[in-house]
Amino acid sequence: MTKSLRGASITVEGVEYPLKVEGSRFAGVLLKEQVISGVYEVDVEDLEEMGFLENGEIMGLGLREKSTFKIRIQNDRKPKVVASVEGVSGLIVPGAMIPYVGMIEDDYAVKEVEIRYSWKEDQGEREEVADSIVPDEVIKLLGKKSIPLDGRLDLGGLDIPLNSRFSMVFAAKDNNEVSGPNVGESTKILLRVVGEAELRTDLLRREKEQRQILLELVKKQDLLLTDTGALAAELLDVDVLGRSEKERLAGLQKRQKLLSVNVNNIVKRLDGMVSEIVNNRLEEDDGILRERLRQKVIVPLATLVKEVIPVAALELDSSRRILEKDSRNESMRVASQFQVTALEAMKEVLVHMVRNEGYQQAVNLLYEIQRAQERMNKMTATAKEESLGNVVREKEEKSNANKELKDSIEELKEEGAKKGDN
Repeated sequence: MTKSLRGASITVEGVEYPLKVEGSRFAGVLLKEQVISGVYEVDVEDLEEMGFLENGEIMGLGLREKSTFKIRIQNDRKPKVVASVEGVSGLIVPGAMIPYVGMIEDDYAVKEVEIRYSWKEDQGEREEVADSIVPDEVIKLLGKKSIPLDGRLDLGGLDIPLNSRFSMVFAAKDNNEVSGPNVGESTKILLRVVGEAELRTDLLRREKEQRQILLELVKKQDLLLTDTGALAAELLDVDVLGRSEKERLAGLQKRQKLLSVNVNNIVKRLDGMVSEIVNNRLEEDDGILRERLRQKVIVPLATLVKEVIPVAALELDSSRRILEKDSRNESMRVASQFQVTALEAMKEVLVHMVRNEGYQQAVNLLYEIQRAQERMNKMTATAKEESLGNVVREKEEKSNANKELKDSIEELKEEGAKKGDN
């Protein structure tokens, strides 16, 4: 305003609230319970004397048209929490590390974040054990609208029993101090806690599944090599490719690319199994199982996906596009050459997986025997304690019986002596 003011107010839904005036300025604050959805009217009055009100008070000039604005109150949404675990499957051992990733987002600010976890045994009537922890990586990020999740939950030291159901939920609380705070939660993550032997057996089972898939892919690559060679021989003296020949070449290229995708899927699954070995602490850094999978299976197959099979697919595509006969035949030859290289590498990996299957079964059996011996040793120690306790009790009972017998004999002797005196 350009004039000094006498007073100012704001009105909503017929309720008027006075505003503080200082010179030509006015200001005010509404309490949270006074703020509602509706049209707000601002009215001011200057020091000009216009007349008298009914009560005799001087009335100043105001605005010709009251200034208005609208407020629409929306419910504050709870934080959005998306989280998942990586590097573990549905089975974990009691001392596993559980890697997780995700994102927490809120319209204003995330005030608190925690991981709520619990476990309960499958059998028996034991109560559920629950606790929570604040992820280390989010502490410095609290107060922001978006907080990434990228850390690990270490179960070591929690003493989780075998054959338990373990669950974890990521929860976030916003900074809503009016109607909240609101709490958002991720989808509950469920895992089963098993022994090391059971997890190793499951890993071996899944490796067998990938070996069977690889066997089928070897057959497909062999058939693809045969079809490529047959078409190359057929087109050897063809000057100009017809539509049918181009479609057949396109079909070969499509089959080759699809085979590459399937081989890459095997690499991803086996690489995930290696992560499980690490996160479940089944082996040391240079453990036999993880090194074998990496060096003998994952690396050779990954090399095929990156360096060999794409060249074969590219040469098949070039053969379809090249117009000059000799250049086309050369591309077909190179494609067949790389297909042979891929087939030989796949067979070598397959042979290794078949040979190692029995070895891994023996290793798993050895672990089971070791666990059984540990259980037997514990049971033997317990039996020894029970046996020693029985011996001690028998000695005490015999000693007490002898004492009672001795006391009885002494009493009889005393009674006999008294009768003799009489």
